[in-house]
Amino acid sequence: MLGIGFQPYGAASVFAPPMHELSGRFTPVEDLSRQLSRELNDALDSHDPIAAVESALLSAENKVYGGDLLIAEAERRFLAAVGLSPKLFCRIQRFNNVFQVLGQPSCNWVETAVACGYYDQAHLIRDCKDLSGNTPAILLAEDADLARHFYQQYSVSHSSNTAPRVSV
Repeated sequence: MLGIGFQPYGAASVFAPPMHELSGRFTPVEDLSRQLSRELNDALDSHDPIAAVESALLSAENKVYGGDLLIAEAERRFLAAVGLSPKLFCRIQRFNNVFQVLGQPSCNWVETAVACGYYDQAHLIRDCKDLSGNTPAILLAEDADLARHFYQQYSVSHSSNTAPRVSV
């Protein structure tokens, strides 16, 4: 079995249908491109399946329409201006929201994960480990006073609330 993960907008450069029509659905490659399906099946039987699959996908990318150049340019500009990929930036923003939600009374990890846009608690824990190096519980327990101070008083503002804080 071989899995293929696409970069943002990558699948759109290989398959013709608009991606919103395919989102959240299982669609066999054969239904999208019979030729690519044949090439991928042949690739799996080759002496170097990884290289053959990559070659088949690159070939299909050139045949479709090359993707949306404006999207590719927007991704590059975002990376150049912000220094992070849009996906990593969104992950960081979602993780920052965890501290705001944790500051609310009677909040548990499952509710926090869902409220912040995570699929489940395990998803939150994975992101926390990736972004901070620790699980949320360890991160908060290491210096509970500092963490509590961070999420109660200095939480990152929402994009709709960008006014500077005024200290009294």
